[in-house]
Formats: sequence, C-alpha cells, structure tokens
Amino acid sequence: MKKLVLGLLSLLVLAGCGGGGGAADTSLQQVPAQQQGLQIINQQSTDGNLVLGVIKDASGVPVGVQIQWTRVNVTGVQGYYIYRDTVSLPGGNPAGQESKRINDGNIIPQSGTGTQTLTFDDIMTPPPSINDQFFYRMTVVNSTSDESDMSNELSITIAQHTITTVTQGGGSIGDSVTINGSNFGSSQTGTDFVFFTNSSGTTNVEASVTTWGNDQIICTIPYGAADGLVGVQINGVLVLAPAGQEIDYNEPAVAVVTPLQDWVQNLDITISGTDFGPDPNTTGTLTDVFFGSTPIQLSDIQNWTDTEIVCKVPAAAFGLTVSLTVDVAGNVSNGTNFLLLPHLVTVAPQSGATGTNIVLTGTNFGTTQGAGTVTLGGVLCNVSSWTNDSITANVNAGCVDGNVVVTRNDTNGTNGIGFDVAPSITNVAPGRIVEGQNVTITGSGFGTAQNGSTVTFNGGGGVAATNIISWGQSTIIVEVPAGATTGTITVHINDASVGSDIDDATSVSNVTVVLAAPDLTGVGQL
Repeated sequence: MKKLVLGLLSLLVLAGCGGGGGAADTSLQQVPAQQQGLQIINQQSTDGNLVLGVIKDASGVPVGVQIQWTRVNVTGVQGYYIYRDTVSLPGGNPAGQESKRINDGNIIPQSGTGTQTLTFDDIMTPPPSINDQFFYRMTVVNSTSDESDMSNELSITIAQHTITTVTQGGGSIGDSVTINGSNFGSSQTGTDFVFFTNSSGTTNVEASVTTWGNDQIICTIPYGAADGLVGVQINGVLVLAPAGQEIDYNEPAVAVVTPLQDWVQNLDITISGTDFGPDPNTTGTLTDVFFGSTPIQLSDIQNWTDTEIVCKVPAAAFGLTVSLTVDVAGNVSNGTNFLLLPHLVTVAPQSGATGTNIVLTGTNFGTTQGAGTVTLGGVLCNVSSWTNDSITANVNAGCVDGNVVVTRNDTNGTNGIGFDVAPSITNVAPGRIVEGQNVTITGSGFGTAQNGSTVTFNGGGGVAATNIISWGQSTIIVEVPAGATTGTITVHINDASVGSDIDDATSVSNVTVVLAAPDLTGVGQL
C-alpha cells in the first residue's frame, strides 16, 4: 500500500491521566513538564515525523489513513487509543467518545523501544472517497487502563492529486520532464501513469517514469508526444497540468535531402535533420517518410537514426515535384521539394522495322503527354497513347538503333533502353544493271554510316560490293561488283552501337535484279 503524507504528529504524555475511571498512574506523573499533554504538531512543525497519510490499495483506491507518532518512552504505558470522526472531536476527557475509537475500539499496544516512530493503519470499511475529511485525536493508556486527556486535533482530507508545475529538460523524445504537485503517493504498477498529449490533442501517450514521489514525478518524453499538457492518472482519475505548463515538443525537422531527385526504388536517399525518433523497423512505431501522400515501406528503409534517414523512393510514389516530409506519430516535419523523375522499365518489343508499335512501361511519365516525347536513337517517334505508367509509340522512318528515351512534359528524361531498328529494303534502282554501274538501294534502318556493314549480290553469301559510293539511314549507293549476276541484293547491318556483330543484323531484300545484257556497237566480218 502507499501513503500520501499530509502532516506531523508528536505524542506527549499528560501527567494527570483522565478517563477510564481509574486512579492516575504514578509512573506517568514522572513525565517531564515539557511533555505534559498529548500534542499533534501541524505540517509546518520542525518535528519531522510523518503523521496522517492516505493509504491506497494496489489498484490505487484510497482505503484508509495511516497515523504515525513518536513512541512515549515512559514505564507503565500500556498503549494508545486513537479517535476518529467526520466532525471535530471534543478535547479534554475522552469519556463518552469510546464509539469513535478506531481498531474496533481496541487499544493499540505499546511497542518498540525508546522514542522511535510508531505507525498504525486505519483501514476503513467502506473505504473513504475523494474529499472525505476525517478528524483525529489520541490518548495514552497506562498499565491500569487509565487514559490521558485528548491530544490536540489533526484533520486530513482525502484529496485528489494535483499538478502545479512542469519543467522539461528538452523537447525531444527521451528528454527528462519533472512534474511537481501533491498527493501523487507512491506509484502502483498498472494503476498510476503519466500521459502526454498526442498530435490529435488527446492525453493518452504513456511516459516512462524514472522516479515517482508524493510531490514530484520525473519521467521522459515518450515517442508520439506532441505540444500540449501532461497529465497524471491515479486509479483512473486523470489530472492535467494547469494552463501555461504545456510541454513544448520538438517536432521533426528536415534540413538536407541528398539527392533532391530520383526515380522510384533507385538510389538511396539520405535525409538529414533532427528528432526523427526511433527506427520503426525495430520499434514498430508509427513513423514514416512521405513522398507527397505516399509513405515508404519498412523495406524501403536502409537506416534510421534520430538525425538521419536513408531510404529509397517508394514504388508507389506519384507526381512530378512532391513534398518530402517525416511524420513521427502524427508530428509532421517541414516539407522539402523532391523531384520524382520518370523511369523507363520495359520496352516491348526491343527490335523491329520502321512502323513497328512499341509499348513502354515505367513510372511517372505524367498523366498526359503535353510536350512529352519518345525518341529512338534521338529521332522522334509517333505517340498513340500516353498514361503515367504506359506509352505506345511507333518506330518512325529515320529511327536508328539506339536507346528509347521518354522525356516528360517538364523536360525531365528517363533512362534509356536499347532498341534495334531492323533494316528493310523497299526499292533498288535501276532495275537493270551491269557490272561497274551504280545502284541505289532505298529503305530504312541502314544506319547513318557504314561502320562495317556490307552489301552483297547474288544472295547473302554472294559477291560483296567493294565500292560503296554513299551510305545513309535510308539510302545506299554502291557499284555493282564484278561477278554479280541476276539474284538477290542483301544488306548486312553491323550494329556497333548495340554491340551486335554483322551476322546478327542481316536484312535480305525481296528485290530481284536482272543484269542487263551488254550492248553491241557493231558487227564485222572476220
């Protein structure tokens, strides 16, 4: 049980004992003059003995009053009577007040030695309630049951605990807070708590208590606390600190974010600042980093301390420029603008001829195309549909092997994914050619320079042209080599830009060329 100290008591013996109807005990008459009279000293006394205290059971309910007094060190003292009433008790001779004796009317036996402090717990049935007031007097009884006159009177009120001042050593989680007040008693596990106000204004965030005394409690600021009043709850009764004694909690603050732009699930982002609280991976606390309205997942967190967070942009992050904030149990930091870059994940297919439709998937392309573009090898592609995570485009004439890149409406571009433009021949002119004559091959996907590509006559394994007049993306001019015959012209593309060899990028034309017969200039007789 616990006790709430309210006063001081010093018991002194009266030389002439009254009450009880017996003769005065001569041993009691030897008490020095300064001890003649049973005295209860008020709380301002320098006596220092604890007197009346509220007793509470393990659940925190008041169950009675504890009385302490200094033992009367006189031979012949049998014990003491203690009187209690809810109104003031008369002084003098205790005769007629027997019904007011506590301990079922029984004497409280003398015990101990010397002038030690004696204690008796006045457990009441039914138990007292808040604001109940009780008045106490005492008498001393000698060996022949003679009783002294009443002592002076002391009263106690079963008072509710109160908070007077709150002093904080700092405003961060774990910093010390001192709560001064009265009637806190001694803490009982499970019934007595200190609560801080949360970000919603409710005083329900339990603090860790370092020390608990009758008039002072020292605790630490818990995770989840916010600006507001602190409260002490005893046996279900929550008492708040008075106005002006609010806790000033340091909300999380973001100072620097590096880098200030990235796409989802790419690089580690480092957030530096203060009061980020404990790592939610280890505490299970409701702490998070938000990119706009999208929180990171626990798996996105690489490291978390009170001053630094390392994480990745969450996969579900959406938008262009978003506000990056740290939320510590509802306490939200300042926001820092963070640029969510577009990111290209897949291109399908990754090869095809001019006119091929390709589907691009990724994140943060923007909900509408606007001024956004898709390029292949630096050449614009026609776009037929555009959403935030999917684009359909067409391989235009003039596109060359290279990377497919999406440039968002705000001019920020994605990473590139390689695409092979398959070469195709649409025409060979003239249709009738002879050795040494130039022939023009038109089509697409030839590449802007020869770069090891070849043209052969008579099929893929035929005669190679050795004299290349010019080579362009859509036009090649070559001289018909010696040995060329009627057959198929083949263009072999060596795509050095994507590292493929000559055999991996071959296009065979469907144009059959018939070599012209030589012209006769005359006929003569031998």
